[in-house]
Amino acid sequence: RRIDCAHCKVTLQNPQRRIICFLEMDDLTKIRAFIDVVEDGSFSAAARRQAVSTSSIARRVASLEDELGVRLINRNTRSLSVTQAGEVYYEKA
Repeated sequence: RRIDCAHCKVTLQNPQRRIICFLEMDDLTKIRAFIDVVEDGSFSAAARRQAVSTSSIARRVASLEDELGVRLINRNTRSLSVTQAGEVYYEKA
């Protein structure tokens, strides 16, 4: 039996097995970055937790915001705050 992946349009040979395509994994890394920023209170702390660069975390969160079409975190050079939409998204994540 075959099934098409809705994300990457690839035909999966054995859909009974749990398969996560690369785009789904990418989405999960963006969501994880957002969660870590909220829980740790900063992009740099989230980056240390994930052992990646601060700019990588910032890009992931920005990409998630672009996909959702809403700002999740207000940030400037000295602080960040979770928006109301960010709070709702965090509770659901």
